[in-house]
Amino acid sequence: MPSRLLRSQLALISAGVALCLAASVATALVGMGPTAQSASVAAAQAALPSPSDPTILPLEQHTSPSPSVTASQAPAARPGTAPAAATTNAVAPLANLVVPDLLVTGTKSFSTDELQALSKLTGVTVAMPVAVGAVQLPGGKVTALGVDPSTFREVTPHATGASDPLWASVARGEALVTYDTAKAQALALGAIVPVGAPSGIQQVRLGSFADIRMAGIGTVVSGAAGTALGLTPNAGIVLAAPSRDAVGFQQQVAALVKADGATVTLLRPILPSTSGGGATMSKGLYQKAAATCPGMPWSVLAAIGGIESDHGADTGVSSAGAEGPMQFLPTTFGAYATDGDGDGKALIDDPADAAFTAAKMLCRNGAGSGPTGVQRAVFAYNHATWYVDAVVALAARYAGQ
Repeated sequence: MPSRLLRSQLALISAGVALCLAASVATALVGMGPTAQSASVAAAQAALPSPSDPTILPLEQHTSPSPSVTASQAPAARPGTAPAAATTNAVAPLANLVVPDLLVTGTKSFSTDELQALSKLTGVTVAMPVAVGAVQLPGGKVTALGVDPSTFREVTPHATGASDPLWASVARGEALVTYDTAKAQALALGAIVPVGAPSGIQQVRLGSFADIRMAGIGTVVSGAAGTALGLTPNAGIVLAAPSRDAVGFQQQVAALVKADGATVTLLRPILPSTSGGGATMSKGLYQKAAATCPGMPWSVLAAIGGIESDHGADTGVSSAGAEGPMQFLPTTFGAYATDGDGDGKALIDDPADAAFTAAKMLCRNGAGSGPTGVQRAVFAYNHATWYVDAVVALAARYAGQ
């Protein structure tokens, strides 16, 4: 096993997107769920990585992961000492990807009855309790979540959720820091820093920088690490109710937790009607591109754009070499390249060209021949069951917008 010094000098490793197998989808293709993200990757620790691909510094590969440790079993780190970095929990592989709708956070634990009441609201498909608390990082105070890495990864963006090394890092006690926090505080990936917490000063390794798309959250740690930091258990919950009106659902939940003084943050992604706010793709563009493939729902194309790049907001080059708003490999783009804006060129980074090229690829793989054809075409785009399910779920939501 490498020494701690050698491990701390390891080169930055960019987490790749896990690819899995075939798909299962609902029969009626009226819409789809979770939004994930693109996989832009940063290569140097000196520069802060792109916010569309998680970047990690794993300590080591563990050939025999130990069983998961519950929060109550985890030993608290002593103030002023570095945590036992070799402690590893098993992390389940990504088998699902869900777009969360709401994040509810409070200052005290919700009761079992309150959590059950939230989970039983009409349309709720995911109700995931998390620990919550304020911690002091070197550059300022942030809100931290204590989570089960195996399940919480399912409610994060595409590139983040798919990174096995990232969640293994969280499981062994290291902190996932959001890109915004890392940039604002000029934090160094891989550094072991003092973290001020309710339990006292803890030494925590910054094992990964990643996008979780949860406003107001600065860092995520495992449940065991959260216990060591003194985070309040069950003081938060992540909810998904894809069939519900987002605003109405938020209002209902806010009314239920008002007495607890909790904050209810809306997480559901909204498809832009026009380009702007960082997005270069729009509903109109997706509709025009999809019209070149009779029978293909425009919402399928929009869901892929949302998952791959947040509609053009995150278009960096992925760890696999994919580029542009629809995240094509250059060779794949070349095989289907289409001039979408009529300027005589087909460019991988051009929004119109990327959308029309994606429509052509999907059409060639059967996207215009009904739900089964869409399933097959999306699987050809990214060979993973959870990816197909995520596109189908998100397309359903977009179809109603």
